[in-house]
Amino acid sequence: MTELLTAAQMRAIEQVAIESGQVTGLELMERAGKGVVEALLAHWPNLKTGPGRTDTGERLRRAVIACGPGNNGGDGFVIARLLAELDWDILISLYGNPESLPPDARASYDRWLPHGEVICLSDYDSPHSWFADATALPNNIFVDALFGTGMTRPVEPDLVPLVGYIAEKRRGSFSQIVAVDVPTGLHSDTGVILGHNSDDEALMEMRDTGRSFMGFRAIPADLTVTFHRARQGHVRGHGPWMCGTLVIRDIGL
Repeated sequence: MTELLTAAQMRAIEQVAIESGQVTGLELMERAGKGVVEALLAHWPNLKTGPGRTDTGERLRRAVIACGPGNNGGDGFVIARLLAELDWDILISLYGNPESLPPDARASYDRWLPHGEVICLSDYDSPHSWFADATALPNNIFVDALFGTGMTRPVEPDLVPLVGYIAEKRRGSFSQIVAVDVPTGLHSDTGVILGHNSDDEALMEMRDTGRSFMGFRAIPADLTVTFHRARQGHVRGHGPWMCGTLVIRDIGL
C-alpha cells in the first residue's frame, strides 16, 4: 500500500516545497481545486455531458459549496470558480470572516468574487437557515470545504445543526456530497468521528441507515478527494464509510 501520511507530515511536505521555491501555496491551492473538479466530473460523468442550460437560459448544473475559515475553504473558492467557468450555478457560503482568511485562501476568495456573491454564515442567526434555502433548490453536488485535515476537535456548537442537517439531507435532496481532503468531523489521523464515542447511537444510526435526526456531528461523503497521499484517517476507524470513494490527486509535490 502507498505510504499513509498524518496531517502534520503532509503540511511538512507542502512547506518544504514552498520554501524551496518549487511552488507557491496559492499554486498548490489552484492545483487542489482543479483536482477536485476533475475528480468529481470523472466520478459522475453525467455532470459534464449535455447542454449546460435550458432553452430559457437556466443553468442545469448547480453546486452548493460550504467554505471554512482556513485553506480548505480556499480550495472551495477555487472549485467554485472553476465550476462557474463551466457554466454551473454556484451557491457558496463562508463560515468565518473574509478579513481573517489566510493569505492564499483570501486570494482565492477574491478571485471568486467576480463570479458571484459569498454568503457569510455569521450574518444569519443560525448557519442552518441559509442551507435550508439553498438546498430547497435542485442541486447536483454539495462540496464540503469546511475544515479539512486540520480539524482536531468537534464542530463548534453553532455548526452542529448545520452539519446534522447536511448529513441527514444526504439521503434526500443532495445528489452527491464531495469532501475536500477529509469529511468534516473526521479526524484525519485516526478515523475517529470527533464528538462521538464509538458506540454512540447517533453515529451507529448514521453509519447503518444514513439517518441522524440532526444528532450527527460530521458530514459523510460520497466522494472524498485528497492530495499527494492518503491520510491515515481515510482508511482507519470510521474513515472508509465516511469518505465514500477516495480519490488521490497529484498536485506536483
